[in-house]
Amino acid sequence: MLKLIVGSVWSKIHGDLDKSVKDALDQELSFEIENSRFIAPFMWEGWDGRVKLFQRREQAFRSGLARRAHALLQELEIPHEVELRLPQYEFSHVFPFHGELRDYQQASLDTLYKTRRGILWSVPRSGKTVIAAALISKLGWSHNLFICESLDIAYQTKRLFERALGASVGVIGDGRVETAPITVATIQTLLQAYDIKNDETVEQVEARLEAKEPVRRYVESAQLVICDEAHHCAAQSYQQVSMNFTAAGRIYGLSGTPWRMDQADLLMEAVCGPIVYQVSYGDLIQRGFLVPPVICFQHVSPQKYPSNVHYQTIYKDYIVRNHERNAAIVDFVQRMEGKGMSTLVLVDQINHGEALRKVLRAPFLQGKVESAERIRTLDELRSKKILTVVTTLGDEGLDIPSLDGEVIASGGLSSARALQRLRAMTAHPGKKRCYVLDFFDNAKYLSRHSKARLQLYHSIPDFTVIEQRLSGS
Repeated sequence: MLKLIVGSVWSKIHGDLDKSVKDALDQELSFEIENSRFIAPFMWEGWDGRVKLFQRREQAFRSGLARRAHALLQELEIPHEVELRLPQYEFSHVFPFHGELRDYQQASLDTLYKTRRGILWSVPRSGKTVIAAALISKLGWSHNLFICESLDIAYQTKRLFERALGASVGVIGDGRVETAPITVATIQTLLQAYDIKNDETVEQVEARLEAKEPVRRYVESAQLVICDEAHHCAAQSYQQVSMNFTAAGRIYGLSGTPWRMDQADLLMEAVCGPIVYQVSYGDLIQRGFLVPPVICFQHVSPQKYPSNVHYQTIYKDYIVRNHERNAAIVDFVQRMEGKGMSTLVLVDQINHGEALRKVLRAPFLQGKVESAERIRTLDELRSKKILTVVTTLGDEGLDIPSLDGEVIASGGLSSARALQRLRAMTAHPGKKRCYVLDFFDNAKYLSRHSKARLQLYHSIPDFTVIEQRLSGS
């Protein structure tokens, strides 16, 4: 009889498989690469445009795909046994959880605890990090690694864990290597430890890591691994780091948007496993854990560009230097400030942020600003000592419950990124709704991006979308 052996990193099917079964596994454990029809002519002859995660000769695949392979073998009525060769660890450390979980958080925790691997799909601002703290407490293991996408989120997570668990939490990031039974690490520093080039855009450049070996030892001895913003696990550089989770008895992913615009969702599953529990916007809004957003989608005057003008040139002209558009941003922010309401203005480019900083007379946070200053400025925004901050760092994870509104000044195509940026939806005393300014940019390339965001907002029942035209548009 065939045996499916599941390890921490790799799984393998022992026994002879027919060609037809290998073909079926090849199809099930693969995905079509984005725009493959344009790429195929430049690749090898006969390539079908798919990225294949099943190694036919070894009959092996990443362990996050084991349930998918098991389900296929069952569907094909192929007798087989499943053997888990995952490390087993005893409860050895007491981390008492100081707090009370909401019912959906408790249900999420119970589901994660029952499985060894999986993704929690819980919308942004639903308290995923609190659930992670409760899971660490419940397991009581000695080496717990929580991986973040940025240094700001790492320090924010460290503070939350220390409050929730009453334990000192280590940090691996920005050149620091301070390990503890619970350690928060940035993926950027882990990549440095393994001499892996980051293939994702980095806004916050961290200090150079000198002590690489202690970081490797901790990663390779981690018993519990939790990947925050798990949609980033699909990046090739993240995939390489995850090959070193060799001692992990459990691996989980947390994400409010567990999908990829490049169709590479299967790579995320390869690391963390499938989605095992979902928490939706509608449920949390209706029960008062989030506030509904009122999204003002303003149509900007159309502008035509010659066919040979590239995207970056259009972006700089139509978004960064657009007087009409920037004037609408200033008007929105000033009206918010006039009511004593706070606003986060999200930009992509430094020169756009600098221009808005000057006219709004607001702090501008970007990757080169010292970490201590970023933390201080965000604390002042939380307390409403200041009411407006312009930033390139607001895509994921920022926790500002008191925030009243946002400006999506940057545009963008990604649906995951659009939802991650809605930071003002967190419930807070006295806040009944939040306000978002976004734009329909009527120009080449940009109109397609705007249409995608507008359709996304309209698709969520508890979102109120108001479309307006700017004067002259």
